[in-house]
Amino acid sequence: MTVSRIVVAAFLLGSLAPADAAILINEILINHSSNLTAADDDREFLEFRSTTGGVEAMAGLTFLYIEGDGGNTGVIDFALDLSPYSTGTNGLVLFTDGLTAWDPAADPATPINAVEFVNDDGGGDDLENGSSTYAIVTGFTGAGGDDLDTDNDGVLDATPWDSVVSVVGWTEASTSDEFSYAAALGGTTFTGNNGLFDPDAYVFAPDGEFAFDAFTTDDDTLDDGPWVVGTTGGRALNASDLVVGNFNPLFTMTPGSANSVSFTPEPGSLAMAGLATFALLARQRR
Repeated sequence: MTVSRIVVAAFLLGSLAPADAAILINEILINHSSNLTAADDDREFLEFRSTTGGVEAMAGLTFLYIEGDGGNTGVIDFALDLSPYSTGTNGLVLFTDGLTAWDPAADPATPINAVEFVNDDGGGDDLENGSSTYAIVTGFTGAGGDDLDTDNDGVLDATPWDSVVSVVGWTEASTSDEFSYAAALGGTTFTGNNGLFDPDAYVFAPDGEFAFDAFTTDDDTLDDGPWVVGTTGGRALNASDLVVGNFNPLFTMTPGSANSVSFTPEPGSLAMAGLATFALLARQRR
């Protein structure tokens, strides 16, 4: 897929959390989708934010990537202990599997932590794409590799944590062996993308929360961004009615900096191509 065919899927009201949550998922890139580099090595990142907008310790918190594909459904591919870390004075913290210099540049106040991302093959430097659940939990007593859905029916058989403070997820297909557990954990599982694309990224924006395909428009060999979505003519999935349309203006991902740009649906764009409307799966816990 080329930059000229950027596919954008926007889903509102995604990663939801209780009112007392201090740390939320703010921005994720799991597939940098560049035509310059075949692999995702060093380019993926996780960004979290504090609800106070300032320094917050993350003692007792763990980030989990739970797979939702086929026979590996429910397996914790990646568990990251957040206890040693804290957000910066701007309320943000960034985790990367290698790259620390971005375009656009990160806010100097954001701590940037290089960690090894792991997929279901035990390999580093790559978070697996596809059906998935991303969660920040408290009191985690499990481990990476644990199977939380032993019969692969989309219902968790074990929840080795005290509480979920932030969660978002999606499925890549509508088949019976593709699952995300986000809705059951108090967030939203986005399914309107089924059959269209696999999301590459997630962003919390001022007017909602979005998952989409993201592509870099930069031609340098660093492959460090910017990752842009929202191009006119690209497909977008509006979570208010899950009808495909366009989004304008352009949105650039900002690893390590505040997400200050809102997505605005283009007038008349939500009736494109006669695509079917899906039911909105949204659940809010504040």
